[in-house]
Amino acid sequence: MNSNAPIEWREVRLTFPEFRAGRELWSDALMPQVTKQLAEQGCCQPDDRRYHVFMEVVEGRARPAKDVDNYYKPIIDTVTKTQLAWRDDCQVDHVTVRRTISAGQAVTTVTITITAVPAGR
Repeated sequence: MNSNAPIEWREVRLTFPEFRAGRELWSDALMPQVTKQLAEQGCCQPDDRRYHVFMEVVEGRARPAKDVDNYYKPIIDTVTKTQLAWRDDCQVDHVTVRRTISAGQAVTTVTITITAVPAGR
């Protein structure tokens, strides 16, 4: 890790308010949103820290994925491809995914909180 690199952020939140179809979970579709949200929150280059990821999926009537890992994996892979947070997703040590169903909601929403873990934890 470059000791001169700015690694000030400790937690970032990515929000995807309207998933309607599976193709919206493809990396090419996610890349502009993920890049923009990370950059706006101060992520500018990868580092060697460890991370915890919490994902909340609220499925509406439009369900682009049946399995929770089909929400998690493409988004985490896209974060890796941006090279704005971590170098490799092997730096993610802990993942929690919570899915709830909201029949009154038309689309599926996903919120991800990425937390950089202090050294030694």
